[in-house]
Amino acid sequence: MKLKKLIASVILISFLSGCTDCEAKRTANLNQIKQLLTTKKCPKCDLGGADLKNADLAGADLREAELTDAKLDGANLQGADLRQAEMRWIVISEDHGESGFSEIGDIDFSCNANYQVSLNNVNLQLANLSNTNLSGLFISDSNLRAANLSSANLKSIYLSDVDLAGANLNNANLSYVSFHNVNLQSANLQNADFTYSELTFSDLRDINLSGVRLNVAKLNGVDLRGANLRDVDLTQSNVDRADFRHAKNLTIEQIKSAENWQEAVYDDEFRAKLGLPACKARLGEYFERPFIFSKIKKGCFQR
Repeated sequence: MKLKKLIASVILISFLSGCTDCEAKRTANLNQIKQLLTTKKCPKCDLGGADLKNADLAGADLREAELTDAKLDGANLQGADLRQAEMRWIVISEDHGESGFSEIGDIDFSCNANYQVSLNNVNLQLANLSNTNLSGLFISDSNLRAANLSSANLKSIYLSDVDLAGANLNNANLSYVSFHNVNLQSANLQNADFTYSELTFSDLRDINLSGVRLNVAKLNGVDLRGANLRDVDLTQSNVDRADFRHAKNLTIEQIKSAENWQEAVYDDEFRAKLGLPACKARLGEYFERPFIFSKIKKGCFQR
């Protein structure tokens, strides 16, 4: 009991002493914001919590910058260099454990440790975000066309109405990601990790997915027509009504390692190899007409 009180006291003292530096930190923060807006060069700057809404930061140098809790809605970051920047999401858990404090990693207690970063209507086209920590971000209505996200940490990110066409996601961590109406056309997803991710109704046509980990992912209704599925791990993924027609390098073993594979859509020849009956009617372009989706059963359109 005494040990617990001592631990709590030490943490509380550290927290209070850190808060005495808050005003100085805010002053430094304002100076760095002014530097960024004036010169568009602020590598390694601490911009945590900065209000940069609608700012024109096209081509800005923000390498290794701290942007956690920054307000970036409506900002123009086209072509910006954000390599190894931090835009993470952190919330102190309600389950504080025996000591009364949750383990939240290497966090600066000086001002704020409860926040969630969201990016709404942000232009990140051609931005360099390689090796950047974006874990837990909420991104909506944003342009990330041709952005470089190679080896980026996108774990638990939520994407809604985001354009990632032509983006480089090679070797990115996309585990536990939730995609809703995301454009991934021509994106490089090689060796990306989508474990436990939700990709329901995503358009992955003609994409090279070789080496991608999609195990235990939700692939319900995903359009995979023409995609290269060489060495893709589909173990325990839900492929209910996913469209695999014309997919390249797809094997029987891959499909049968998935859940609900009998209810996916295949070419007639591949259906026969799977021991499934031939379709009596063609589904057609069902992906563009989701209102008839409930009528699809076992990969065939039921009249």
